Amino acid sequence: MPKNPLIILTRQHADNEALRLLLAAEGAEVIEYPCIQTEPIPVDQWQSTGALPPEECQAVVFTSRHGVRAFAPLLERLGRAAKTVAVVGSGTAAEVELSFGRPPDLVASPPTADGLAVRLLEILRPGMGILWVRGNRSTETFKDRMIAHGFRLAELVVYRNLPVRLAPLPISPPALLVFGSPSAAENFFECNGSEWKRCLCLAIGPTTAESLVGLGCSRIEKAREPAPEALADRIRTLLKEVNGLWDAK
Repeated sequence: MPKNPLIILTRQHADNEALRLLLAAEGAEVIEYPCIQTEPIPVDQWQSTGALPPEECQAVVFTSRHGVRAFAPLLERLGRAAKTVAVVGSGTAAEVELSFGRPPDLVASPPTADGLAVRLLEILRPGMGILWVRGNRSTETFKDRMIAHGFRLAELVVYRNLPVRLAPLPISPPALLVFGSPSAAENFFECNGSEWKRCLCLAIGPTTAESLVGLGCSRIEKAREPAPEALADRIRTLLKEVNGLWDAK
């Protein structure tokens, strides 16, 4: 890996760790700076909304591994009753396999909520029930798409994002910033100021990329796949492409 500035990982430690180890093994200088924190909601406080009870859904959908972890106490019961267990991304798929003992039936390609909706439309009939397991903050893309095509959707909120108290980074740009959610990006720049918006930003997912655009970041790249190995490859490629050009002009 070429000589390069700092790589700053902004997800939670559990989500950063595999990528950090891969980068560090190649000699990269990496800082973990978690800008988001989540916690599972107790089962008796889960919020359920929608057109039918979760038990009557023919498919269970996870759009993050935080949802899988929080949902684990009921995953087996509802998952076995469902005809389809579907996820966004390889990381969420791996979490389902770990918690449920088998891989999901469907992994979205591309790994986005919209990509997941397209795949489900290929294998499910309108009128079927879909249980969407999610956090307390989410875009409406998946929900709107499924309802528009005549599916009955039940939503189950099983984890929540918590406020994060950050201390400003004791360093200055340049750096490669890796963001996994809009919330992490918002929290990062709120704490560290606009000068960091000139840095090269790698977004894990299109929703995060759109958020970075809205925040005024000028150098945004998108990850093709959220798996740690794929992210490490993408970062390696970016470093080679922009080595020596880190200071925005």
